[in-house]
Amino acid sequence: MPRLFLLAGARIAIVVLLGTLVACATMPPQVLTEVTRFTTWPAADGKPVGAGRSFAVAPLAADGDKGLEFQAYAELVARQMEAHGFKRAAEGAKPVLDVRLAYEVDGGRQELRRTPRFDYVYETYVTRYGQLYTAPRFAYVGDTVSAYMAFTRTVELKILEHGADGKAAPAFEGRARSTGGGSQMAPVMPQIVASIFQGFPGRNGETYRVTLPAGAPEATIPATPPASTPPASTPPAATDAKPESKPDQPKS
Repeated sequence: MPRLFLLAGARIAIVVLLGTLVACATMPPQVLTEVTRFTTWPAADGKPVGAGRSFAVAPLAADGDKGLEFQAYAELVARQMEAHGFKRAAEGAKPVLDVRLAYEVDGGRQELRRTPRFDYVYETYVTRYGQLYTAPRFAYVGDTVSAYMAFTRTVELKILEHGADGKAAPAFEGRARSTGGGSQMAPVMPQIVASIFQGFPGRNGETYRVTLPAGAPEATIPATPPASTPPASTPPAATDAKPESKPDQPKS
C-alpha cells in the first residue's frame, strides 16, 4: 500500500507540473513599464483634463528627427491626448500646449536566466516489517542557467503650456522605461505610451509600474488610473517574453 500511494503521488505531481507549464506557455507575453512623472496640473481623478485645449507634438530636441518613425509615435501620443480631452491644433495655428517626445533604446546588456528543472529521483524506504523497496518521486533537481540580451527602451514626454503672455512653462514631464529582449522600439511603443497616460496627469512626483499585454491593438489597451508605488532603485525586469522565459515575472 505505501508503494502504491507513493506512485500515485508521483503521477499527481507530474500532472500538476505539466498543467502549470502548459498554462505558462499559453500566457501572452507582457510589457512591464516603469513610469515617473511630474506635473503642475491637479490630479484628474478619472475626469478628462484637456478641456479642449489645443496641442501639437514635436521632437524634444529642436533638431530632432521628424521622420516616419517619429510620426508614428507622435500619432500614438496624439491619440492619448485626444482621449483625455485635448484637441489637435489646426494647421498653422499656434497650440496652447507644446508636446515634446523623445525615445531611445540602449545597447543592451547580458542577463542570466534560471529555469528550474524537475525529474524523477528514486528513494529507498523500509516498511514496518523491515522490507526494502524503491519508489520514484518527481522533484526539483536544480536550475538550467542560460544567457540572453536585455534592452532598456526609454520614452520621455514633456508638455509646455503657453500662458496669456505667450510664454511657455512646464506643465507635465514623464519618463518611462521598459526592459526586455527586443531591441526595437516599435513593438512596445504603444504599451509604453499608454503607460505614461494611465490616470493622466497623475500626481506630482509619483512612480508606478504598469503591465500591459504585448502586441495588443492600441484600442484594447486599458486606460485605468495607476496605483502609485515607491520609486524603484532598479529598472523593470525583462518583459519581452513569455513569463517562464525571463526572470522576475510577471512578465514583446
